[in-house]
Amino acid sequence: VGIPIRIICVVRNPFDVISTMLLYAEMEKKWKEKLVAGEISETNKASFKSQPFDKVTQQFFRFAKGVKEHCTGNEGRAIIVHNVDFVHDTRDTMKQLCTFLEVECYEFYLQQCQEKVFSELSKSRKLVNWSQELINEVERKMKDYHFFDRYSFHGDD
Repeated sequence: VGIPIRIICVVRNPFDVISTMLLYAEMEKKWKEKLVAGEISETNKASFKSQPFDKVTQQFFRFAKGVKEHCTGNEGRAIIVHNVDFVHDTRDTMKQLCTFLEVECYEFYLQQCQEKVFSELSKSRKLVNWSQELINEVERKMKDYHFFDRYSFHGDD
């Protein structure tokens, strides 16, 4: 193509991603409707059998392996951005991304980005019943990926 390819990998707390995958991608339409209607909350959590957890967790860690393969060891061509940083400090994160992409970073653009980003993180893990066994399993698998070092089930991000 003749254009240098740059890879931006956005990383989020694995427990939130897996929970979102369970709620949206793997479950029946009724779960989506209940979530949208506010019927699933931190006090009225969704419960799933182990099979969907296993399937979704395997799929998630296949994605993580791809991120590791494409974003590790490609200094200058790949960057890892943590969703929590993007939400809490949109302007600085966007400046870093513009620098990485070697594009001009205008004040108006930064302002527009900041206005479009959610003000708080979505913590989907609080909407799903996680057994301690499943938490331990995911935390064990997370250790293979340095970009998950800052995350935990009980963490704020």
